[in-house]
Amino acid sequence: MVRWARPAWRGLVIAIAAMAMLRLAIVATLPDSDTDAYGHFAAARALLAHPDRVAAHWVWLPGWHVVLSLLITLRAGFVGARLFNATLAILAPIVLYRMTRPSSERAAIVAAMAMTIAPLPSLIATSAQSETLFVLSLVGVAAGLARRRGLVAGACLAVACLLRYEAWAATFALGVGVAVRGDARSRRSTALAIALAFAPVLVWCAIRARTDGQWLAFVPETIHFVGGPVHGMGLLGLLHYTFFVPAKVLGPTLLLAGIGLRGAAKAVPELAWASLGILAFLTATCVFGGSLGLDRHFAALVPFTCVAIGFGALRLSTAWTRAGAAALGATLAVHVAWYASSTHARWGSQQAAAGWVDANSAGAPVVCPSVALQLLTHLPDARFVDSLPLSGPAVVLGWESQLGRLASAGRLAGRWRQSGAAGDCVVVRVVGDARDFETRSQSRSATSGTN
Repeated sequence: MVRWARPAWRGLVIAIAAMAMLRLAIVATLPDSDTDAYGHFAAARALLAHPDRVAAHWVWLPGWHVVLSLLITLRAGFVGARLFNATLAILAPIVLYRMTRPSSERAAIVAAMAMTIAPLPSLIATSAQSETLFVLSLVGVAAGLARRRGLVAGACLAVACLLRYEAWAATFALGVGVAVRGDARSRRSTALAIALAFAPVLVWCAIRARTDGQWLAFVPETIHFVGGPVHGMGLLGLLHYTFFVPAKVLGPTLLLAGIGLRGAAKAVPELAWASLGILAFLTATCVFGGSLGLDRHFAALVPFTCVAIGFGALRLSTAWTRAGAAALGATLAVHVAWYASSTHARWGSQQAAAGWVDANSAGAPVVCPSVALQLLTHLPDARFVDSLPLSGPAVVLGWESQLGRLASAGRLAGRWRQSGAAGDCVVVRVVGDARDFETRSQSRSATSGTN
């Protein structure tokens, strides 16, 4: 190892450790800000209860739900899933370094450092979402193909293809890439990887077709959910993931990526082709209204962008490289501050209501239609029921607009208004005896019917 690389390597190790501690601190102090994470966890619980119920996956792929169900089986819970991701995020910079190192030691260290402190992968790793495992799988695919290890690459690609639809586009792009530039050995390893990835995808599509009554029914369902072409970005969508989101999540350091783009494509061609496929997929869905255009979808493109940053640093002086690192660190600080403040503003009322139930429910069954509120209480699943018990005390927790007749059950213990929730409130109601409430409800219904 050259002399300059030793302190840089030590700096990388320190950065990886520091970012891991930051992620763990965020998990310990802030709730998961992504509502989809709670939906995935609910799907995983439904999968455990009814393994043959395909509808529990909705329009999502099953891979992440299987992972979450395994974590639930191990009693890790929702927080455990977040801790799993926060720890897993340590690996991607290391794999990225080892994959880039044969081309340039310095570019590899800069790429790994950028991957470590980039705000998007760091913050998404505090959520119980699938992106962290997906990014690691994608980097694993590229590293496996770079070393002509088709089995390893195929296993990683199969995981990726069962996690997110972007991996399907990456698989197609990898096939095109190896056909254009690959040698015979590269073609064999890539063909093996694609075959290993295609098999479980085909099985999943067949299972869905049998349940849905048609092939790929989840595609129009997804488009309908996000609004379809009416809500597409049009030509502006061409810039969404090619400029707007990268500039937002990487700040001025993105300039280094532009300088090093060509060098990165030569150094890690497998990752370049996979990223190109994902970029084309994400851009098309933005243009034609097939996705919500969320920032977190760019997480899959961060590894290649970081390699480009590394090769961009090669073409500039050390002073410019340090300035880029400082800019990325400043961008991280801004994003962490924004994340903390926005999460508190969005989830503070829900945390307060859930905390009241956690501290004061005294073992009573809790009726709570919101999975997110259930998980925020940290109560065991057995405490939650779908309806009031036949008799005895109970607690009702939920958004007031979603509780129906339960919005008047028992006495009001607390009401927490959330900013930006259109006047809706999270409420907690304590029912002294569920039988009395049911009797009064039936009497009111009878009286109303008579009138």
